[in-house]
Parts: sequence; C-alpha cells; structure tokens
Amino acid sequence: MTITNGGVIGINDGTNAGATTNIGKAGNTVNTLGTLNQTGVTNINTTGSFATNIGTSATAGDVTIGRTGGTITTVGTLGHTGDVNMTGNLAVTGNINLSGTTRELQMNGSAGTSGYVLVSKGTGSTPAWQSV
Repeated sequence: MTITNGGVIGINDGTNAGATTNIGKAGNTVNTLGTLNQTGVTNINTTGSFATNIGTSATAGDVTIGRTGGTITTVGTLGHTGDVNMTGNLAVTGNINLSGTTRELQMNGSAGTSGYVLVSKGTGSTPAWQSV
C-alpha cells in the first residue's frame, strides 16, 4: 500500500503480483465518495448471500451500467421496480410477459382504444393503433 503526500492511496498497485486485496471488514460498510474508477473484472457479491444495492439513495442520480457497444448479461431473474428508459433497440430472446390484469401495451404512451389493434406502418415507421 502506498499513500502519497497528496492523500492518494494505492492498494494492490502491482507490487504483489495481483494478489487479492480486501478493503473493509465483513459485515461493515465501505463508502466511496466521488468517482471510483476500476479497470478489469469487478466481482460484486460473489457469494450471493447479501443484497447488492447500486444507486438506492433517495437522492441518487443516474446509474449507468455497461458501455457503448457492450452487453449486459443477467443470470437468473432481473427484478425491477419503476420505469426503464432506454435509447436504442431492445432485443428479446424468449417471452415477454405482461403480468397482472391491468398492464397496458403502449405505443408512444398510448394504450389505444378498446377493440383497436396495433398495425405496422412499414420499415422505419412507428406502428399505430387502428380500428378493425
């Protein structure tokens, strides 16, 4: 470990051939204030016995996971509460399940009118609700 006179702390900075470095103590909290830059693989909660919370503060701003052109892979169920706002395409392999009896399928924020169907407007155009 190194500490510079400017207060920068270097932990596992290559001097011990990449051995594991533990920060904190089991059962305690480690807080990072400011920006945390990590290079390489970061394993979080590898035992699966504790919750992993990211951006859960009432005052939390945006939480960005991944990178441009990258892939986010989940193993198991991904639970979510609230809205998901995304830019780009959504590709789904498998089923989409709108659970419950009051879930709407919306296009541009509209669930259409009872009895209407979603009609394709062709390549490059957004589908629209239309009476049958």
